[in-house]
Amino acid sequence: MYNSIKIFVQSNNLYWSSNKFLIWKIMNQQLTLELKKDHLDQLEEKSKELSRQLEEMNLKMSNLNQQRQQFLGRIQNLKKEIDAEETKRKQLTQQLENQQQTLDSKKSELKVQFDEAQIERNEFQTQLGMEVQRINQLTQEYRESVKSTTSDSTKQIQSRLDQLYEQNRKLKDELELQQESQQTNQNKEHQIQRLQEIVESKERYKRQVDQESKLIQDDIDQYESQIQMRDQNINQLSFELKQEEKKLKTLIQQVDSMKEQIKLNDDRIRLKSQQISQLEEKALSVFKNSGNRQQLNALKQDVEHQDLMYDQELRKKQGEITQSKIALGNNKKQQKELEENQRQLKIKQGKELQMKFKESFGQLEVCFLIDSTASMEPYKRQAQLCVKGSVKAIKVLTQRDTSWSTVCYVDTDILPKLGGMYQQYGFTRDSNELERFIEQVKCTPNRDLPEDVEGGMKQMLNNIPWQTKFKLAILICDCPCHGTKFHNYRKNEDFQPDADFTPTIERMIQEEIFFIGIIFTKHTIKMYEEITKIYQRHGKEEYFILSDLSNISQDLQYEKLTEVLSFASAQATQTNVKTTRTLNQANAILKNEESKNSPASPVEALCKVDLKQGLNADNAVRETFKVFRLQMKEESFQEKMKAIQNIGVNDFSLIEENDWDCLRSKNAFAKGAMKAAFLMIKSKNMGSKNEFYVCKTPLNMQPYPNQESAIKECILHLVSQKWLRKYYKDLDEVAASTKQQYPQISYSDILLLQDANKKFWLAERFFEGNFIKYNNNWGFVNSSTDDINKLAQCFSYYTYFKSDYQYLICDIQGVGTCLTDPAICTKNNHKIDPTDMGEEGIGRYVVSFGAVKNSCTNILKALKIEL
Repeated sequence: MYNSIKIFVQSNNLYWSSNKFLIWKIMNQQLTLELKKDHLDQLEEKSKELSRQLEEMNLKMSNLNQQRQQFLGRIQNLKKEIDAEETKRKQLTQQLENQQQTLDSKKSELKVQFDEAQIERNEFQTQLGMEVQRINQLTQEYRESVKSTTSDSTKQIQSRLDQLYEQNRKLKDELELQQESQQTNQNKEHQIQRLQEIVESKERYKRQVDQESKLIQDDIDQYESQIQMRDQNINQLSFELKQEEKKLKTLIQQVDSMKEQIKLNDDRIRLKSQQISQLEEKALSVFKNSGNRQQLNALKQDVEHQDLMYDQELRKKQGEITQSKIALGNNKKQQKELEENQRQLKIKQGKELQMKFKESFGQLEVCFLIDSTASMEPYKRQAQLCVKGSVKAIKVLTQRDTSWSTVCYVDTDILPKLGGMYQQYGFTRDSNELERFIEQVKCTPNRDLPEDVEGGMKQMLNNIPWQTKFKLAILICDCPCHGTKFHNYRKNEDFQPDADFTPTIERMIQEEIFFIGIIFTKHTIKMYEEITKIYQRHGKEEYFILSDLSNISQDLQYEKLTEVLSFASAQATQTNVKTTRTLNQANAILKNEESKNSPASPVEALCKVDLKQGLNADNAVRETFKVFRLQMKEESFQEKMKAIQNIGVNDFSLIEENDWDCLRSKNAFAKGAMKAAFLMIKSKNMGSKNEFYVCKTPLNMQPYPNQESAIKECILHLVSQKWLRKYYKDLDEVAASTKQQYPQISYSDILLLQDANKKFWLAERFFEGNFIKYNNNWGFVNSSTDDINKLAQCFSYYTYFKSDYQYLICDIQGVGTCLTDPAICTKNNHKIDPTDMGEEGIGRYVVSFGAVKNSCTNILKALKIEL
């Protein structure tokens, strides 16, 4: 009885312990399977991400191929132009050779005639000398024999003398004819020399054509180089695409393998469940028949065998998990390599865009129109010094490279002697070349006081190949143009008293060439007054800049010339104008004074208002607002950060706050270019000067009629706010390791206020202080070296880089560390706002950014951005 009870207890304990152990193993396997399923989901997500990146790369390759076709088309056009220029050059060469042959033939004939005349002249001179000697001899004989001769012989001698004198007279006449012939030969020699000068002039023109052909060939070489770079990029992308396809196939294989493994594990779980059921049945059988010891031993062996199999399976699973971790680590490494490759490709693309913008918006052309008559010799030297001093000054002010040219005119009576064209030098980037050319120009006298200013201008417009967007012409003269309308000389002192060069000035206006006039003497004052009237009639006064140097010492005039030319360069490129541009001002030339007097931002306008009186019952109304805080949804920002044109009102959330009892100004305290600024303060903070808010509304809409129109108005501000937070997040990741501290700048929060009439206002905190403009949307860049300016400039370029060069956040401005009213320029000119100046706005900023990029090196390096 005792043994039976013992066997029963042992078998019962064995049953429950084995059953519990198997249940634990099943749960552990299920947990392992769930972990693997999670890992499988992660792999599938990565597979989708790689597929998306693959599509982006395909799109980039398509864009690169399109750009390559465009470049090939441009090269074909340039080659056609070169062929045309080459044909023209060959024709000119043939004409020159024909003229040279004709001249050589004429020169040979004239030389033969001259030599024959010279020989004949020498013979006549010899005969004349002999006859003179004979006359002298006969005269002497006559004097000696006069006393001994008769009167008849005297008559004979006298007759002989008369004959000799007659012969002498004839010889003198013939000698005079020979001298006249010699003078004729000298005139012919002068004609030959003149023809040679014409040939030299045409040869100079031929050399200029060759130089222009060389420039065109250089452009072709540059385009071919760019195409080669793009081909390399395409090849690199193709290689990376193949690598990514291989990685994707590997991941797909891994996913399929994991799926098969999960299926196999499911089968094993079902098998284990069946085994557990069998073991339970056996244990129950043993429990019922406690005397069957053989069955109990078999059950023990079965349990031990199952434990051994489980241990082997567990070790196998642990090995698979280890391999999965290794594969996951390799995938992370590959992902990092892919990200680095993409970053390098993006940097290359950025450098190509910089080159493109430099060609389009980074060049400035200056032509000196110089009076080269005798009185201008000292002023010519001032022009040379001006060129030397302006190169660096223009670069510092505008970040533009300058090309130089000149036309040295005189007057119409001298023009035929110059072959019908004044001396000129085409555009060159080497300022030393232009200085040397001006140095060798000889100043010559002319017949009257006025000069051929119009002829020089026409030659500048017709013969000098203007190519860039920014063009300047500077007139260096001490006498006016022809036409009594333009000077105070008497009519008989001007050989062309009815001349009028108004159409030529109007042509300069049409071609948007900035014209700089310099007053050296009082004689040109009336001419410049008339020119000013022409510009005023066309509403283009900003294209004409006049400077009076008549009271400045002559040896110091070049300094003022340099200053005027530098100012005109900044005016032409608009790098000295802070004003925010709108689409209807795209072609306008604004002056810096206008930006000071007409601020575009309502907050900037409000900063200029005296707020000492604040708000009171006389100038304000009491209102209760329902207040919402506006924020952009994080998921919307992540999804649409590279496609800003797709952002709409549904991408923003409204966080309701408590109602505000406020005091708001009855009328706008200040006005910007597009918005009005009302001042507001919470009633409970009436005694505080630090709780002012500015309410902004459109000039033609006060307040907003609905919620949607109000939200649309602040989209740019809220998007910029998100970008700035991302910018600081990237900086902080680097700052954590380098312990670098950066000033914290931010875009203020936007509040949506609903009044009692269910109309809407936009409000943000207002801080009194100095309003600073860091950059605008048309190429102005603040040159300050303080940290906030560096952060602001880098932030603009950061948004351009991180958006894959799709758009640029600019017009960075504000009070202290609080920014407001940004603008966004889009690559494809989506015109999402009136301040979206498109790719030209981006290009102008990128060129001007060169002025401060050296001081921003540390920040750009921290952001892994290379320029």
